Amino acid sequence: MRGLQLLLYARARKHLPATRRLYGRYLICFGIGGALWVSSLPVSGPPRFAVWAAALAADAIGGLGMLAPRRYVPLNASHLAERFQLFVLIVLGESVARLVSAATQRPWSVPLAVVLTAAVVTLATLWWAWIRSADPRALDSPRATAWFAAANLPIVGGIAAASGGLHLAILAANGASTIGIGPRAALYGGVSVCLLASAGLPSGQMTRPARAARLATSAAAMGLVFMGAIVIPVYLVPALTLALVLGLAAEAHSRPATSGRGIAGPRRPRIKDGYVIPRAH
Repeated sequence: MRGLQLLLYARARKHLPATRRLYGRYLICFGIGGALWVSSLPVSGPPRFAVWAAALAADAIGGLGMLAPRRYVPLNASHLAERFQLFVLIVLGESVARLVSAATQRPWSVPLAVVLTAAVVTLATLWWAWIRSADPRALDSPRATAWFAAANLPIVGGIAAASGGLHLAILAANGASTIGIGPRAALYGGVSVCLLASAGLPSGQMTRPARAARLATSAAAMGLVFMGAIVIPVYLVPALTLALVLGLAAEAHSRPATSGRGIAGPRRPRIKDGYVIPRAH
């Protein structure tokens, strides 16, 4: 996959002069990173982690090349947001499949139905929170675009972690005991991290009161990590869902009536600093 990526960069660099400075950096840094990943295969023990760290550093240095003004390339911000939307959807779809798989491993009961329903609604609220935060019209500079891409990593990681915690909560739904600190941190902490990162996305749709409501919901989710030591999942997972629904309702109440259209991009873009920027409606 890395080899194919490098070939595509080389092809674009050859035929599109505007991309040569940026893709030249990509070819060097991502090529070094790919070589380091491959070279780590025969390495074992702690040295392998050092090679992995070097490979990650090479990839990160390459990705940050887009911030240099001399490496500006035309960017369709709406298309970029749609690609991340698809990425988040894939993770959410895998998460729902994982929850259903966990439910099939236990006999059907009311507590199981309650936890499973709350878990699915929780994932749906995380999806809606991302939709309400992602604004392609705010991606009007390389810095904003880089921040958008970076912030989506903890969002996806938080969803994946929460999915793992919800999986274990469903398995423990019929029991009378709490789940361990690790699963609780993954579940409620993952939701908290996801909300916190989404609150920081560059967006013209998120007003200050809406961001404050999002941060408060994130803090409430993190607080459930500690409450989970004494409250069983059949009560605590629905409490998390309720906190998310109330938080999103508070955000909706704080939004102006003329807020943007969300992820749906513009029909007629304009150009600014080499970036394709949606026109205001």
